[in-house]
Amino acid sequence: MVCTNCGALIPDRAFKCPSCGRPMRATEVLASPPALDEKIRYAGVEGWLAALVLYLILLLPAGTVLDVGVGIWYLLAGPRAGVGETLFSVFAWLLGTLVAGSALYAGIKLLNRTPNAVTLAKRVLMCCLIGGLVLSVQRHGVSRENLWGLEEIPILPVICYAYLSMSRRVANTYRHQTA
Repeated sequence: MVCTNCGALIPDRAFKCPSCGRPMRATEVLASPPALDEKIRYAGVEGWLAALVLYLILLLPAGTVLDVGVGIWYLLAGPRAGVGETLFSVFAWLLGTLVAGSALYAGIKLLNRTPNAVTLAKRVLMCCLIGGLVLSVQRHGVSRENLWGLEEIPILPVICYAYLSMSRRVANTYRHQTA
């Protein structure tokens, strides 16, 4: 059962809340649905985990396709760039496409709850972070004046990595994995 005063879980045979001490009335005991076990409540690809899977399957690859498309259009229609800048752009597009494909693969693995999906997703997120840092440093350079100009540092992969590492839902959903 769930305490109507503080929301804490109450064992089925208890007559008062172990958290706040409020006595349970007979009508509350009869009307309250039984509390779900934490492993059942926080399991499955739902909530923030579903948002992460959506990010890996749809948003990250779509953003990469858009970035590559705009970059190619700018390269063909815009002012002529130097050979070094063009080669770096092509390298960044290839690397971004590889990371986006890996993200799509990791998102599908998370969705299907396959073994080692969490480890794979964490590796893809680290690649996103490292790639974002490299691109940001290449575009802005690193100096004392430009250090705060690195606004393109991707914070979302860091948040997603932390979520995969600390979430009860992830731990319960991928219980058979060691991540």
